[in-house]
Amino acid sequence: EPFGYVVKPYDERELISNIEMAVYKHRMEKKLRESENKFRSVIENASDGIALMDDHGNVMEWNPAVERITGLKREEVINQPVWEIVFEILPRDKKTVEIKEANAARWKTEVENRYSNKDQMAEYEIETPKGMHRVVQSNGFTVETVQGVLGGVIMRDITERKQIEIE
Repeated sequence: EPFGYVVKPYDERELISNIEMAVYKHRMEKKLRESENKFRSVIENASDGIALMDDHGNVMEWNPAVERITGLKREEVINQPVWEIVFEILPRDKKTVEIKEANAARWKTEVENRYSNKDQMAEYEIETPKGMHRVVQSNGFTVETVQGVLGGVIMRDITERKQIEIE
């Protein structure tokens, strides 16, 4: 995409104005790319798991830390409904049709309400696809964007801490 254009015949003021606008747009695009790179770097290198869901409830971000915690790879979860992913990591003994339906209904309500109830801390047990049980602490948050409200979760594996508390 061009940053501007000049139609012939043109005068000097129009040319200067278009050059200034093109330089400004180029700077802003460069700043935006830098900002996106910083964001991506923070997400990718965070020690806590970070996931983002779009305004339809589909997973749009899934960092390496949340992969390690849940055992689910990014490519498996991107564009999948969050309620399906949450059900996937439930312990086997809690995977019933009733719980699946209730979980989906709860998440769909959250999406409809623009993730309004997700700004709270929670602890729960998960089970990875390889059968490992973990206790995770999660904190939900929202992000307002031009396209709509995104839901997010920051997840931390607290299994070791919980085991020490029990002993």
